[in-house]
Amino acid sequence: MVHLPDGLVRRQPDALHDRFPLDRNPDIRLRLQRQDPGCLRELRHGVAGGRCPQDRGRGGRRRDDGILRRPLPAAGPVGAGHARGRRGVAGSTARCPDRRGGLVQVRRRERDRVNSRLDSIDAVVDAHLCTGCGVCAYLRPDALRMTDVDGVGVRPLPIVGITSGVAGDALAACPGRALQHDEEALADAPFGGEWGPILDLYECWATDPEVRHRGSSGGVVSALAAHAVTSGAAVGALQVQARADAPLLNETRLNRTYADIVSAAGSRYSPANPCERLDLVESAEGPSVVVGKPCDIAATRAAAQRRPELAEKVGLTIGIFCAGTPSTAGTADLVRGLGIDPTEVERLDYRGEGWPGEFRLRTRSGETRSLSYAESWGSLTKRRQWRCMICPDHTGEFADLSVGDPWYRRTEGQDGRSLVVVRTERGRAALLRALADGAVEGGPLPLEKLPASQPSLETTRGALWGRLLTLRLARVGTPRYRGLPTFRLWLKLGLSEKFSSFAGTVRRIKVRGLRRPEFMREER
Repeated sequence: MVHLPDGLVRRQPDALHDRFPLDRNPDIRLRLQRQDPGCLRELRHGVAGGRCPQDRGRGGRRRDDGILRRPLPAAGPVGAGHARGRRGVAGSTARCPDRRGGLVQVRRRERDRVNSRLDSIDAVVDAHLCTGCGVCAYLRPDALRMTDVDGVGVRPLPIVGITSGVAGDALAACPGRALQHDEEALADAPFGGEWGPILDLYECWATDPEVRHRGSSGGVVSALAAHAVTSGAAVGALQVQARADAPLLNETRLNRTYADIVSAAGSRYSPANPCERLDLVESAEGPSVVVGKPCDIAATRAAAQRRPELAEKVGLTIGIFCAGTPSTAGTADLVRGLGIDPTEVERLDYRGEGWPGEFRLRTRSGETRSLSYAESWGSLTKRRQWRCMICPDHTGEFADLSVGDPWYRRTEGQDGRSLVVVRTERGRAALLRALADGAVEGGPLPLEKLPASQPSLETTRGALWGRLLTLRLARVGTPRYRGLPTFRLWLKLGLSEKFSSFAGTVRRIKVRGLRRPEFMREER
């Protein structure tokens, strides 16, 4: 809300500038521009032009001084239920000067105040670009806390008493705002860097049959993390797992034993914020393994660049292939669809027990329900957050090792296998040690198997170029990507797919309300 000083636009019967002395008071003019760039336009072209918010239609009459006027209603706010959608600022309200004189008060509702400059954590959240990783809360624990907002996801909320926007390192490390590869990282990358840095490609599986069976594909993520700890290369593994008291929700723990690490095996298709607990890694007595989604790993890397204490303690990063994070409400809807009250769920698994696994739950009374992977993910994908739909990194390009499903082969009902992308020398060393010690089995694959394993990702990333261009032209909050090529892939798309990348984004801007904050501040 813009607070105007008394007398700013008190009506006088003489000259226009006597009634609206904006140009005569540069201090007021500057305050208006800083607080609300649209406010000055509202005053000069709306009120100062003799047109109150409702002066858009018939009934106005022009006097000799050239100002359009019409009869006004009784004094009081006139904007309620009167959005200026035709011409002017949507959602603004005003108290217009009556015949005897009065004050103009211009309000801009918070829902219309999305900051496309992304110059604070609040602006990133309002622009629907928060990934929910939690790195900002780790870097600024004095100002932010992570909270699961119903139907939205995990978001950083200001701590009571903090009123200014959080920026600095917390903003610089935010993966929702920007992602960037160093030039040297892609210097010799295959596929023109379209799949990120790649040194080798492997197909592996855990040698422990229980871990392999429980894992989402081949149990390799759990096996690699457990091997790092049991071999002494790390003191713990930062992992996301289901909360014991609320299995639809997640928690982050630094697991230090083989049993604890493998008990966290399996995908969690719901909001998680592992980076908020990077303090556990920083305070550990030795290096740790960090496991997370691509955005989590990118955030960890960015935070480590700004916190030398953290960089010393991150021993290995493992990124999990990701197609997006659904909200907790998406999981709750699945559970209700199976005829179960979400509060009665005692255990919930999204995958595992064979490849690709099923969505399974057990209630406190012992009832069980299940859905196929295709059915469950088909429902959950409709509840993904917007930032995931404009993400170029679905394969953990900033990790030491990236792990996903080898969809190029079909082994439904059999024990799974994992595709492992080696992205750094540190990752290669960790994988080779695990192979040599018998923690995992497998061997190298031709690099061409990577695109074959994720056949839709090239199309998705190509469409991203059109989506981002549309967002910029529409002046909607847009993340900045450097070193993550998309244009060449867009050129490979068919004509209809290219058109859809623009038209579909225009539709989503309206349907998802991207010009409004992701949720109202009162809800925070």
